[in-house]
Amino acid sequence: MPSRPIEIRLATKADIPDLLSLAALAEREDHMGRFPHTSKETLTRSLFAPGAFCGALVADMNGPIVGVAHFHHFWPAVIPQPILALDDLYVVEDYRSEGIGSRLIKGLCKLAIEFDCSHLDFTVRRNNRGALRFYRKLGAIVFSDIRYCRYDRKAMQKLAEQLAPD
Repeated sequence: MPSRPIEIRLATKADIPDLLSLAALAEREDHMGRFPHTSKETLTRSLFAPGAFCGALVADMNGPIVGVAHFHHFWPAVIPQPILALDDLYVVEDYRSEGIGSRLIKGLCKLAIEFDCSHLDFTVRRNNRGALRFYRKLGAIVFSDIRYCRYDRKAMQKLAEQLAPD
């Protein structure tokens, strides 16, 4: 475990600079520059505007934020309770294998219970064996028959333009 105490808490506006730094680190490690960096304005609006559709838990070592779990909750029509969705989990490389990721997942589970969610959902790349081991160790069910789908910005624009006004 880390030598200093770690607080798992909801992100605040004061955390925006650290969250942007973590996003840049995660992007370099995970996507190799395929996505543009998040702006301060977009992140602030997404997390803190009235009716914000997502949130973030942070692992705070009384100064540096060393981990983050971005999430959102939603309520599909076919399920009688809302779902909490983990969008991204990131721990700074020097702090991995110290229980921070586990604590962030446990914090998300606590939030899911507080939101009266039926479950916590997330996706993992099939070739990310380390992440799959990590989540399975914490009791996650890994489905093999579900396919992740996406409309990128270009496809969304094309489809939105096809929507005829009523």
